[in-house]
Amino acid sequence: MSIAMESCECPRFLVHLYCSSSSPRKDAALLETGRKTIQDASAYSVWRYTHSQQVLFNQSSSERISSFVYNRVQPLVDCPQYTPRLKEWGEPVTDGDDIFDMHSLEEFKSTNFDFLADSIPIFRHAISNKRDSADSEARPPNLKKRRIAPDLETGSLVKIIALPHARLAPFTNKPANIPESLKPFAKTLPKPLPPLSEIPPLLPYQRNAWIVPIRGTMPWNTCTSAAIWSAQSPHNPVPVHTTLPDPETVPDLSSSLIVWNFHAVECFWSFLVSLQANRKLGDIGLSFQWARSKSSDRPPSLSALDYIKVTHDAPYSMHMRTLLDLWQYEPVKAERRSETSTARENMDPPMETKRLELAKDFCAPKTSEKIRVLKRAVLALVDNRNKGILYS
Repeated sequence: MSIAMESCECPRFLVHLYCSSSSPRKDAALLETGRKTIQDASAYSVWRYTHSQQVLFNQSSSERISSFVYNRVQPLVDCPQYTPRLKEWGEPVTDGDDIFDMHSLEEFKSTNFDFLADSIPIFRHAISNKRDSADSEARPPNLKKRRIAPDLETGSLVKIIALPHARLAPFTNKPANIPESLKPFAKTLPKPLPPLSEIPPLLPYQRNAWIVPIRGTMPWNTCTSAAIWSAQSPHNPVPVHTTLPDPETVPDLSSSLIVWNFHAVECFWSFLVSLQANRKLGDIGLSFQWARSKSSDRPPSLSALDYIKVTHDAPYSMHMRTLLDLWQYEPVKAERRSETSTARENMDPPMETKRLELAKDFCAPKTSEKIRVLKRAVLALVDNRNKGILYS
């Protein structure tokens, strides 16, 4: 209920009453309450009269009434006064200037953040140190150590294998014909990849994939990274279980690195293509993912890694891991390798699809040594969304 009343006193004012009940109240008491409220509020200097505004009522007449607004004077900040001019050279310093004595200042206290360095990986940048080079020049000749940079491939690997780079699984719905001699991989106990705390069950209709690195650092530090020799390098791929070259000659390689060459990658891709064709392990999908740009200064990720992805049915994941571990590479003799490299450089773009046949022709004569490139390597198993499941 809303009641509007007008007093006869000056200045004129209106009293509005809003109540939920219809209980009657005396008009005189309401007018007296409103008058006292206005008198109490306007008795202080912080209240100011504003200009009268025209207020329209439901009645036919329009009236001008006085309204009040609370207007507190804004506070003033006491700012120190500074000299508006620069002091002349040699003019004495006054006490009002900002002068601090180093001995009177409190000692700075710093928080120790060394514990954060243990959990953050350190990524080295390939930046030359001018100070080290200057120091090395100042040393005697007999104290200088000659370090030869590793002859590793740094360019794009988009043309390392024949097109197409993706071979989809045929999905024939035929059961896998696994030989009895092929056992699940049991050399190392599979462990879950972070953030998983336990290995999920490998369901029959689930598709998983093994990530075989060709070059780069895996995004999981428990897995083995890889590198590849350049096309002109005379080196053969070095498996992770054998002795690597002298650290003084190749300082950036470690004992936990898979090292390929161009011909080894081609032979490994041919092995996977033949494995897909015979369908011993069911329907297998293959893809070669090459890194689009150099990313040595970024955290490791699959997008910055050159790798081969072997997709298969989840129940046969450990059988596939056994085949990857048992695969052997037979290096080509040096003279044949140089001929293969020359033929690759002279190959026209339409002839890229014949690279596998050319590689097979040059596979003979081979050396008697066979190298298991992936022996003792730790690979990652991912799901259909490239989320880590386990490593083994």
